[in-house]
Amino acid sequence: MNTTTSAQPRFQLNSDGSLTIYRVMQSYDEGMYMCKANNTLGEISASGELRVRARTRVECHVAETVAKRGKHVFLRCSVNADPALQATVTWEKNGKPLNPGCSDEDRIFQPPELGVNDHVLVIRSITREDSGVYGCVARTVLDKSADQTTLIVQDVPDRPGPVEVTYRTENTAIVSWAPGNENSSPTELIILHMKSIWDPVWKIVKMLPPGSRSTKVDLEPWTSYYFRVKQLNSVGYSEHSEASATYRTAPSRPYSNPENVRADSTNSSAINVYWTPMPPRQFNGPGFHYVISWRQPDLEDAWQSGLIKNPLAGRTIIPINGEYGEYEIRVRAANEVGMAPTPWSINVFPMSEQPSAAPKFVNATAVSPTKIEIKWKPIPGNKNGGVLQGYMVRYWRQGAAEIEQKTTPSTATMIALKDLIPASEYVIYMFGYNQAGDGPTTNNIDVETPEDVPGPVTDFRVEPVEDSLYVHWTAPTEPNGVILGYQIIITRYDGPDVVDDNSYILSDPYAKSYNFTNLPPDTIFRIELQARTGPGLGTVSYWEVKTLLNF
Repeated sequence: MNTTTSAQPRFQLNSDGSLTIYRVMQSYDEGMYMCKANNTLGEISASGELRVRARTRVECHVAETVAKRGKHVFLRCSVNADPALQATVTWEKNGKPLNPGCSDEDRIFQPPELGVNDHVLVIRSITREDSGVYGCVARTVLDKSADQTTLIVQDVPDRPGPVEVTYRTENTAIVSWAPGNENSSPTELIILHMKSIWDPVWKIVKMLPPGSRSTKVDLEPWTSYYFRVKQLNSVGYSEHSEASATYRTAPSRPYSNPENVRADSTNSSAINVYWTPMPPRQFNGPGFHYVISWRQPDLEDAWQSGLIKNPLAGRTIIPINGEYGEYEIRVRAANEVGMAPTPWSINVFPMSEQPSAAPKFVNATAVSPTKIEIKWKPIPGNKNGGVLQGYMVRYWRQGAAEIEQKTTPSTATMIALKDLIPASEYVIYMFGYNQAGDGPTTNNIDVETPEDVPGPVTDFRVEPVEDSLYVHWTAPTEPNGVILGYQIIITRYDGPDVVDDNSYILSDPYAKSYNFTNLPPDTIFRIELQARTGPGLGTVSYWEVKTLLNF
């Protein structure tokens, strides 16, 4: 029969004679215990000593550790055991014992205690497989204690799943995929790559937010495409998904026309048409070709057309049978689906012959000593011999060996000849020209430029001799007309001040010297000299000189 003493309810005497002590207290319950038994025949006893030891306790430092793949982690725990007991510390993973090494050469090892109670499990270069629940277990001869910590290893996302392409049109598609496992690090970005037969190197098409599973892409007609996807998280990029199956867009009519369209003509029976062949990428469908159209807009003709079936061609010839006039030409792209939008037209005149007439009513007038203006009536259109490119004016000064020339556009009816020499007779003629050559010339026209004031005299100098100043010169190299004489001005100075000045007119056009006499000694004079023509005095030449001190 079980009884419990009323004085000590923590003690229970069991029917088999054993004693149970509840809530053991070391300082109070340690000691010698004696058990006695008796009956009518006598009494017997036995004694024993009770020693109380502290309970072993284990505590992991952190409940959870999150680390990126490739890092080193340290899982720490503290073990508190009674000093009288020897505690053995082991580690478990997901409830199963670990057998870590004991040196840092092992990837997973358990070094010696860091302190009296501190223990650590080191895992180097962690991988995704190291994730799990780790237990720190301490055992003594009396008890066992454990605590747990969770290790989460973050890794790059798993490879995204298969890529599929749907909603096919000539220039769009919907690309979809299954995202890869994030591996404990949320996806930050999804990258869609694309390549085609025209761009065989993978390139980024779109960068999409986390959670995206599909997107619309713009494509080109009649083109084969491939797509692939990869994910990015804080650890890095996943592997690319497998490339999608080949996706070919539907054909469409061409979107554009050839560039650099131009035309010329070297005879009256044909026009040469040129263009830059379009690259295959712009064909947009099978059966690509060019449609060449032409007409004479002035005659309100209907369009005539011809096909160029070679997609690599860049030239053709249009027969015109000597019908002169402006032609309007178009080069248009087409394929089996349809034609490109209507292109811009170019205009050309077929070349037949040189101009057959010269400009009419040519009038040349000297409007200044250095400028002649020429005006004329243009050559009639039916005498241009094709496309008139412009007019050529040739002119020269009488007595000069060099002939000069100037050109004007075909629309011009006036030109100015500039930088001419005054008081000179010029001979002028002109003609029209085109690609075939020069037309007939006008008759020579003689025009004389008016006089101008002369340029400076040359070899000008002043020499003091006794009480005189001798002035010498030669005529201007640019007389700009008939020299009528000269003007000389003599100015006397007293320091910076002008004392007096006098001017003298020389009517002799051939004069080359002049003398000033009876001048005061040691005096500064300024001599100015100008040649004179009908329009007036020319450029001033001057000389400052001092008379002799003693004479």
